[in-house]
Amino acid sequence: MRHCGYLIGACLALAAAAVPAFAADAAPRLVLVIPGPPNCVKDGLTIPAMRDSGIDPATVTQYCFSELRDVPRLMAQIVDTKPDVLLIFASPVAVREAHELSPSLPIVFGDIPDPVKNGLAKSLAHPGMNMTGITNNTEELIGKRVELLKNAFPSITRIAVLGNPANQGQLDYLHAVQAAALSIKVGIQFYAVRSQPELATAFAAISRDGVQAALLLPDPWFFPNRVEIVRLAAEHRLPMMFHSTGYVDAGGLLMYGANLQAMGRKAWSYVAKILSGEKAGDLPIEQPTEFDFVVNAKTAQDQGVTVSPAVMLLATRVIN
Repeated sequence: MRHCGYLIGACLALAAAAVPAFAADAAPRLVLVIPGPPNCVKDGLTIPAMRDSGIDPATVTQYCFSELRDVPRLMAQIVDTKPDVLLIFASPVAVREAHELSPSLPIVFGDIPDPVKNGLAKSLAHPGMNMTGITNNTEELIGKRVELLKNAFPSITRIAVLGNPANQGQLDYLHAVQAAALSIKVGIQFYAVRSQPELATAFAAISRDGVQAALLLPDPWFFPNRVEIVRLAAEHRLPMMFHSTGYVDAGGLLMYGANLQAMGRKAWSYVAKILSGEKAGDLPIEQPTEFDFVVNAKTAQDQGVTVSPAVMLLATRVIN
């Protein structure tokens, strides 16, 4: 991608230096980064959302990562390719690494918790730092998940919370769970899972402790392991609440969170604006306005549990 270099006078030269224009005869180099196994795909983040924003999918290279330890190497590899715009989903760590490696690289992020608190923006209205995107209201959504889980199974008195203590942001999530649980008089018990081998140990401990339901805290490394997590929940007949449709589509029981397709469309619209000459840091960060509550009725039947009729009526989608 060649930046426009046609300068007319000193004032136009300054304007051209401040806002890159993209030559009509050269395709932009765009990169999408998401958590997942090699060649992973997330519906709503890829081809349909690109085309809705006028992005040619042929200009987009997609990278996936399964472990946080892979992020520094991956981001260095990506920055070396000199993309014109970088779109990163669900990983503040990846966003921070890319920005530190190349502060001049425009970055769009999606499904990111509190970008101001994570040091990725000066404010939502005026993010600066050559970055913008759409946040996910994670702490507010977690409280709603606790409430829906209790309403789905009114008899539960304790909820297991699975989280990764290596992720510093999860302390805020845990506080949100504690506050929500206290308001509805439900106890919680935290189970640490830092790596894939610890998943089976955690689920065995939950079953041994007699905890009646579970909630998974958001963390990028969980998504690539979603099939194993869902399998373990089924094996222990544990009703479980998730934060992404990828889990319920893999057989998880309940999911509440921001609509992934809408988030993907919005993120790619930011990319399109940057390609048209707008500066990433001048584009206000948005919060999601569309949400999904999905119930996997087939999983409920397989696990021998009954989701309350009142909660079933709230579902935006039921998987049969």
